[in-house]
Amino acid sequence: MKIKNKTIWDTKSLRRLFSLCVKWLVKQGEGRINKGLIVEVVYGRYSGLGSYHRKWMLIRLPRVEEKSWDGVKSFPPGQLSVLRVAEIFCHEYCHNLGYHHGGELSHYSKPEEFYLEDMSKHFGFKWEEYEIPRKEVKVKPKIDLQLKRYQHVLDTVVEKTKQLKRLQSQLKKWLVKKRRYERVLVAAGKIKEEGGE
Repeated sequence: MKIKNKTIWDTKSLRRLFSLCVKWLVKQGEGRINKGLIVEVVYGRYSGLGSYHRKWMLIRLPRVEEKSWDGVKSFPPGQLSVLRVAEIFCHEYCHNLGYHHGGELSHYSKPEEFYLEDMSKHFGFKWEEYEIPRKEVKVKPKIDLQLKRYQHVLDTVVEKTKQLKRLQSQLKKWLVKKRRYERVLVAAGKIKEEGGE
């Protein structure tokens, strides 16, 4: 299952919830594992869109949730209604498997009738305690450009100093060779000695 999450809600928590929903549907005989499924999560009112006989669905989640989908404050402000998210996922997942509206599944006629309360008992958690947190915001450290440029200058000076030492060492060797050739060539009369007439 690939999740393309464009919201503030934690992707790992969504993946865990969706995986539990799939396992529950399979256990109830209401579906099968849809390998290669792509789930896009975007902002919007609680809703979803699932293509029949395909491996794609869209789930819309609010930015900030203050009331549950039926208008009753049943969980802390600023958190998602996890039960509602599970209902939407199950609904759209069954569309992916080819089911249409109207109760074609043995236990399914509308999103909130997937026996999800039994699902929480089966997997050992309570819906009111299950939370989908917000993503951790990674704050990039502020970079001092002047210090960064100064460090670049220091690094360049060190590198150029190394290059200069290498060149000086090479030059010293070539000067030794130059003097040796000059002595031989002067003795052979092929060149004049430097400073000589």
